[in-house]
Amino acid sequence: MKLWIKTQDRKRILEIDNISLRGNTLKYINQQYPFGIVLGKYKDRDKAQTVIDTIFSRLNSASGNDCVYEIPEDY
Repeated sequence: MKLWIKTQDRKRILEIDNISLRGNTLKYINQQYPFGIVLGKYKDRDKAQTVIDTIFSRLNSASGNDCVYEIPEDY
């Protein structure tokens, strides 16, 4: 299954294979982007963790070949 993410700043749509939580920031890190691409940034780590949990739930309930998720703004 492919995971497509629209970044919080709405400037990129990426096919990603991992999400890393660094402090309060969600990043996509791979060999091409070793320092990462920021997917979203939140006021605290708990909010960022909630977004990761939501993405995980969406992946588990997705049917078909693609899962699409838009990183929410800080709430």
